[in-house]
Amino acid sequence: MDQTRSHLDLLGIFHYIVGTLTLICGLGYGAMILGMVGLMKSVPMNARDAPPPEMFWVFGGMGVVIVGTTAATGAMTGIAGWCLRERRAWTYCLAVAALSLLSFPIGTALGVFTLIVLLRPEAKALFTGGGGTRS
Repeated sequence: MDQTRSHLDLLGIFHYIVGTLTLICGLGYGAMILGMVGLMKSVPMNARDAPPPEMFWVFGGMGVVIVGTTAATGAMTGIAGWCLRERRAWTYCLAVAALSLLSFPIGTALGVFTLIVLLRPEAKALFTGGGGTRS
């Protein structure tokens, strides 16, 4: 049981790290795309190589979607880390672990290890009140 507790604490810390990295990378990528939109707007519209005006909306929309998606994913992963460390919301942690399998390669490894630990009977007992509070 103590080994499962330490594994849950460690997985919680890893979820914090992956969530933070997701936020940083996603916001940087979104800023890069929005910077490209700014560069496209700097080209005079009557220039021969000017992009069509619809491209501003396409790239701007992509930037907004990327920033929104990565912000939601990073927040969701960070909340799952908190839940793992506090032994709350077992189903939520299980769902986030399953979704993180799609984020190759770091998220996949984190998801696999989280699923392995969460599917132990001892972990389920910790979440359902059998000694769930951290000491």
